Amino acid sequence: MAFDFSDKKKRHMSVGLTSMIDVIFILIVFFMLVSSFGQYRVLDLVTDGGAQLPGQSLKALKVVLGQQGQLMTQTGEKADAMLAEAVASEQPVTVILKGSVPLQQGVQILDRLKGMGVKSVALVPEVPDAN
Repeated sequence: MAFDFSDKKKRHMSVGLTSMIDVIFILIVFFMLVSSFGQYRVLDLVTDGGAQLPGQSLKALKVVLGQQGQLMTQTGEKADAMLAEAVASEQPVTVILKGSVPLQQGVQILDRLKGMGVKSVALVPEVPDAN
């Protein structure tokens, strides 16, 4: 039995740079797809079954949310001035969803009214006439 102790160069195995870059690129794409950069906010909703809150003796201002996202009074006028008065007097606001308004528009209006300083907001669907 003979052992070979000669000085043969051993082959050095290494990982190729191209395949390393491919793996890193795939990982970057994966984490970009599963990550979310949006901010999630909580929208406070009180479901009290239509009961009047204590200390809420003011009559609610009723505004209609149209399909293009505009707030109008029930007579068809713009509701901006009336909303400013409702904020000043802490009057509750009822938003009536007209027709098939998307839910996202309703949530955007609730957020906008909260930003204006409205303390109490109700979101109700339009009741069709019984003709």
